[in-house]
Amino acid sequence: MTSAALQNLDEPGATWKNMGMQLVKEKYGEAMIEEAIANEFPTDPASGYSISFTTASLAFGYALATFEHRRRPTHTTCIGGYAGKAVISADPRLPKSSLFKNGKTYKAVVRHSNAVNRRVPGRDDAMASPRGMAIRLGTDFDLVMNTGVSVTNFNADSMAPFLAAFTSGSESLYVDFSKRYPHVMEANIDSWKRAPSSMTNLHYYTQQAVRFVDDEGNTYAAKFRSVPMGKGPGSHVAP
Repeated sequence: MTSAALQNLDEPGATWKNMGMQLVKEKYGEAMIEEAIANEFPTDPASGYSISFTTASLAFGYALATFEHRRRPTHTTCIGGYAGKAVISADPRLPKSSLFKNGKTYKAVVRHSNAVNRRVPGRDDAMASPRGMAIRLGTDFDLVMNTGVSVTNFNADSMAPFLAAFTSGSESLYVDFSKRYPHVMEANIDSWKRAPSSMTNLHYYTQQAVRFVDDEGNTYAAKFRSVPMGKGPGSHVAP
């Protein structure tokens, strides 16, 4: 990902420029940010013990924050939902899967949420924030997506300091996070949407790739996107 102009998927034909990378370089010095970029994506795989310890620590942190505040630390409040029927229209270019068989019908449930932590003073649902959508198709398929094309947390190590900054509302923690993970910070800016006219007008993406197995047993790394149907706001599909 670069800091080139990115498509704003809220309005057809509208463009905007994500200047996050440029601004942190100007504020903290290009040399320091370039050094952070060179080290933010580790090339050596972590050990199984390290991964297990980090994920267990994150799970404990989530549980502790939920117990302390009596609500989940992110996407705290559901702001809309609906239930209906989803009929699959399979794309013949994609691997065949019984999950997405052409004409198959599911009972569908959709939940919308804001990532903003409303327990922090001064925050509300209208402020710029990642927006979320969760979809359940029958009992076979659950999918959680956010606004923003690129992944905002590429591994557990980057997720821990981001959650600490996000849930606390601490400006100093945000600054430390931006200096340590410049590209993750840039991806977060891409996901922020301020006061959308409707949650159904936005585009949503799976953040991490998920494991997808077709009917022949072939395994793929897949990402999903949700776009509005019809010809209303947001219904265009960028290339």
